[in-house]
Amino acid sequence: MTIPIQAGKLGLFREMAPKGRARIKCLDGSLTLVSPGRPHESHRQKLGLLILAIGEVQEIPIHSLGSELFHLPDYAEDVGYEPDESYYIRSFGKATEDQAPDLALEVVVSHPADKALRCGAALGIGEMWVLDVARRELTFYILATRGKKKGMYQPKAKSRAFPALTPDDVLGRLDEPLDDLVGYLKRCRAWVEDVLAPRVRTQNGGGIA
Repeated sequence: MTIPIQAGKLGLFREMAPKGRARIKCLDGSLTLVSPGRPHESHRQKLGLLILAIGEVQEIPIHSLGSELFHLPDYAEDVGYEPDESYYIRSFGKATEDQAPDLALEVVVSHPADKALRCGAALGIGEMWVLDVARRELTFYILATRGKKKGMYQPKAKSRAFPALTPDDVLGRLDEPLDDLVGYLKRCRAWVEDVLAPRVRTQNGGGIA
């Protein structure tokens, strides 16, 4: 649901939103409230567990920020963005207070991702994964830091946070059932150990997969 919003009213709408449910995307005088349903939450959980498995197997420290509300710089204080999930990865242990996450996830079921991407760019989020559930499409958007495209997202074939990972890799994991969270996590770990880790070693010159 997208509605116009007056300055200073974001806090009011935040209190009105169902706790732990609605996600806020507020920019250019309009507020989008997204109330996640079961398909949205299932895919969000799968993405989060896969990221956890990659970090554990490859010993990459990760700090989860969850769906923290980030206030956009250069805008009024009542303009903000809540990703579905967000993380410090490259910035782990070095992030300053209120620093934008390195990676944010946006699961799209019934709303376009345009506003989320604009918010992410304004915040300086280095990477955003946008999953379109209906179309079964996942795009890795990387924020350009130089050149004519500086400050704009560009779709890329590999993740910045996990350079050996592709969208097709992730989509393959999303096809698996999530009836048992522990079982799903174990399968993700096994895939990272059997497929992704050898690929990383090959790319780093450490052996042949």
